[in-house]
Amino acid sequence: MLPKSRFLGHIVSADRIKHDPRNIQKVMDWPIPRTITDIHGLNNLANHYVCYIANLAELALSLMDLQKGSPPKGAVIEWTPDCQEAFDRIKTALTTAPVLALV
Repeated sequence: MLPKSRFLGHIVSADRIKHDPRNIQKVMDWPIPRTITDIHGLNNLANHYVCYIANLAELALSLMDLQKGSPPKGAVIEWTPDCQEAFDRIKTALTTAPVLALV
């Protein structure tokens, strides 16, 4: 068996580089946001990959609407079915190609 090493979210071996499945699982297991601070964290993560996710603004519209009126840090949010759908689509977008494509 070839030696492997974890490096910057990847598993590197002599014959290939692949994404560390632990990091993908962390995104898939991301808990449902309960406060506006949680929404900011999710949006910050997604915005890091904005150039790889087609129509990110459209995908996240329900979540961005929760930020209208500049709610205070830690404010509780009202989670709707539309929010859940947006949340699930963002998690899928973050854990599939082209975000996970290795160049």
